[in-house]
Amino acid sequence: MDRNEKFLKSLTPQEFNTISEVILLLYTNNLATLDIKKLKGHQTLYRVRVSSMRIIFYKDKPTGAIIIKELARRSDTTYQNY
Repeated sequence: MDRNEKFLKSLTPQEFNTISEVILLLYTNNLATLDIKKLKGHQTLYRVRVSSMRIIFYKDKPTGAIIIKELARRSDTTYQNY
């Protein structure tokens, strides 16, 4: 089981529904209502803020597909890996 699956299993049902809706919006390219910011020092890496949770993703240039790298709760170390 990877980290993202483990994270999703640890969520409450309400948090799971919330993050699922945001992931669906990402994959359907409905980005206007989301709190998206580019990560400093990266050309193609972005984050979406969902209350205390973060979705770190990038957009694949050739296909235009959105690829989620990490789902995590916001902490002091959230962005240190990037």
